[in-house]
Amino acid sequence: MDTYLIKKDLTKGLHFYISFKNLNNLMHDDLLNHTTKYARLLKAINEYLVTLESECKSLSSNIYIEKIADSRIHCVIEECEQLPKFFYLIVSAAFNYIDVINDEIMKKSGLPNLIINCGVDYGFYVDYATNFEINNEDNSIGYPCNKAAKIQSEANDFEILLSKASYARLIIGDFKYSVKSLDPSRKILSGTIYEGEICYSIRKYELEITRLENQYFINESLYNQFRKKISIFDDRILNESQIANLSGDIKTNCSVLYCDIRGFTRKFNKDGSNLVSMAKHTSDCLEKMYNCTRGNMQHLQFQGDRELAISDRDIGRTIKNAFLLIDEFKKQQKFLTESQILDTSGTSIGIGIAFGDIFLAHVGIRGSKDPLVLGNVPVYADYAEDKIAKRDFKISLHKSAYEEATKNPTDPLCLTVKSCFAISSNPEYYISKDGISYAEYSGLFTKFYNELNSQNQSNTGAKPWRIE
Repeated sequence: MDTYLIKKDLTKGLHFYISFKNLNNLMHDDLLNHTTKYARLLKAINEYLVTLESECKSLSSNIYIEKIADSRIHCVIEECEQLPKFFYLIVSAAFNYIDVINDEIMKKSGLPNLIINCGVDYGFYVDYATNFEINNEDNSIGYPCNKAAKIQSEANDFEILLSKASYARLIIGDFKYSVKSLDPSRKILSGTIYEGEICYSIRKYELEITRLENQYFINESLYNQFRKKISIFDDRILNESQIANLSGDIKTNCSVLYCDIRGFTRKFNKDGSNLVSMAKHTSDCLEKMYNCTRGNMQHLQFQGDRELAISDRDIGRTIKNAFLLIDEFKKQQKFLTESQILDTSGTSIGIGIAFGDIFLAHVGIRGSKDPLVLGNVPVYADYAEDKIAKRDFKISLHKSAYEEATKNPTDPLCLTVKSCFAISSNPEYYISKDGISYAEYSGLFTKFYNELNSQNQSNTGAKPWRIE
């Protein structure tokens, strides 16, 4: 990666995430049963994204899909006079198109409905690209980018959750929404910097009320085209070989790693005045993540201030990379603070790792393809990073990763991992012990390797690790 590029300077706008809430569970069922019954669903989701992007383009150049990250779509509407109308039309289309997929594919195949929800925030942000040797990745930072994602994760089935700021922007003028404030007993955003904020809810059936009250209608041409295309994915028409060709790649014995920057959002000024400089610092941190993982892992995507990487090599390399990531981030922190470039107090990283079979597909917008990692393994890794590795510079292993690393009781990797990790308050996850550095972790591995080798008890051919 060479540098970063500010695509849009300080901007104000609406950020919202549309999530396929149960897609991972559906695809995990497919992995367990080694079938292709959800292959046509992936093809439909690709068509869904392409059509939704066409819907955005037909309305205004102020609307765009930034990327699909995991199983959710990040959409942006830049500040403009018709922002409330544009938001309604896009989110209404998103829900209507899901109805088509459920009618034409899920129901006819006797499968569970695909469920979506949405989270929304409004405010200042900066849009930038991280530049690779081959291609670029779009990214944005700012309160609305982060908060909309957090809010979406709290939304119920077919619900749209609005922040206080987005609610205030969307009810301006004559445009009316059937919106209700959340009951105070419903606690959301607990443990985040947004805890206690009032949020508002729109349910799926209330979208129709909004449409009638405001006399806005979906794009009938795009809707009919979409329904026609989706109907050809019906299993009564496709034969098994055609269905198989619609699927992505099943990767077996694969580790998934998420590495998230903690505390950077707190460094953003409310008025967005430092977001351009913060974009540079965020990009530098992501470059560190990219460089640390690329040797033994496959970088897939940056997600705001988070790295997603996978590996189908041994789990030991992934755990090694996690400790290396922490050391490199600490070095960068020290440099920024000592150089008086940025006060890095309160910033850290957290890492989550899980192991098993994943489904890797690629879905397209803007003529390119974004990675889509599906199944329970990425869900476990995500939970490990977000919920278990919450303290500074912690690594959390889901039991799938811990059990894979410790399956051979005489292996140096097993002994090292058992020495460096302890079971967390959630028995499904393990957490790194305090103060374990990359050098200490590698030193322990070397120590156990030498001890076992000297006793002629290890015939694995393992060698002490080095930075590659």
